[in-house]
Amino acid sequence: MRPWGLAAVLLLALASLARAKPAAEPVVAITDYVRSVPDQVARFIDRPYTSLGTDGFGRSDARDALRSHFEVDTAHLVVTVLSELARAGQVEAAVVKEAMGELEIDGERAAPFLI
Repeated sequence: MRPWGLAAVLLLALASLARAKPAAEPVVAITDYVRSVPDQVARFIDRPYTSLGTDGFGRSDARDALRSHFEVDTAHLVVTVLSELARAGQVEAAVVKEAMGELEIDGERAAPFLI
């Protein structure tokens, strides 16, 4: 796949959501690129929208370590989706708290782009 291919796929997927009927289900866009890529289409999505990305500021490490640091790994994605579902009233807040404990997510940790 060409380097720009992933961004194009993301934009096409989000564009199809924009054409879908409005719904209460949240959209969580996650990328190994900076959050500004999925944020560009947020205004076209007629539902709750959150983006996660690796606003890296020149960091260098193994990909798994960077995904964990920037909170774009599987565990953080699960907790983010559950949090958005709780915000929409579709799951109980206790489910989010339980998942955070099970996945060892620190809710008090500063945002990674501030560290």
